[in-house]
Formats: sequence, C-alpha cells, structure tokens
Amino acid sequence: MAAIITLADAVVSDLNAQETWEFTAVRTYLPKFDLTDSAVLQVQVVPKTDARTPASRGYDACEMTIDIGVMQRVEGTAAEEQIALDGLMDLAEQIKEYLSRRRPTDYSAAVCTAVRNDPIYDVEQLDNGRVFLTVISTIFYVERPCST
Repeated sequence: MAAIITLADAVVSDLNAQETWEFTAVRTYLPKFDLTDSAVLQVQVVPKTDARTPASRGYDACEMTIDIGVMQRVEGTAAEEQIALDGLMDLAEQIKEYLSRRRPTDYSAAVCTAVRNDPIYDVEQLDNGRVFLTVISTIFYVERPCST
C-alpha cells in the first residue's frame, strides 16, 4: 500500500482512539460532506501531497501532507450558534495540538512537523449555509529507503 495511504489510515486510527471526541473520522479520496445530515459532526481525512527529496545515499526525505476536514451545521439563536462555533473552534484547536509533533501509533516512522489551518474556517459556507467547515493540514516527515 502507498506510504501516504498508510499514514492517512494511521491518522484516522489515532483520531478515532481519542475517547473525548464525539466523532468518527474516515479516510476518503474525495472530500464530500453530506449536507443532508450536516447536524452531525463529520471529520474526513484526505491524503494530499507526497514530496520526496534525496536525504542521503540510501534514503529519501519524504514530506507528506494529510488534510483533516471538520464540518457541522450550526443552527439556533445567535447565542446558540456562537456557543456551537466556539466549541467547533475549540475542537479544531484540540486536533491541531494533538497532532503537532505526533508520531502516529500505526506509522511511528513519521512525525508531524507542521500544522496549518488557513483559513481557520470557510466564511462563505458559514454565511450561506450556516455550515462550519475547517481544513487542518498536517505535514509529516519520514525518511524512507530509496529504491535505487
């Protein structure tokens, strides 16, 4: 199996192992959130990039990006929406802190060297559909034996 898929599956496994979070992350190739059931918190993990450069005679330095999308509809009074949005922003922050510098349990050769969340949420989705959507990009570094 491709290394980036193994890494994405390891990230899914680690996210789902956290008992304090009330979601089930899934790996997907094409991130599409089900807006008919968007009151449910949805978390999707998507392999994004795999860049390799020579590190030494026998190893390549690999930088793999895994995106984590978090989406949920927010409805209610302005005060209720504010509370829900604050909670979703807190969840995104918890995910970022959890993954930062982390070695996935099922792929310990990789280490998360950077976490990006820009923009921190999709303003258009929130304004037009009352849907909170954020994408957290995690960058993992791993040295792998080269094939030549």
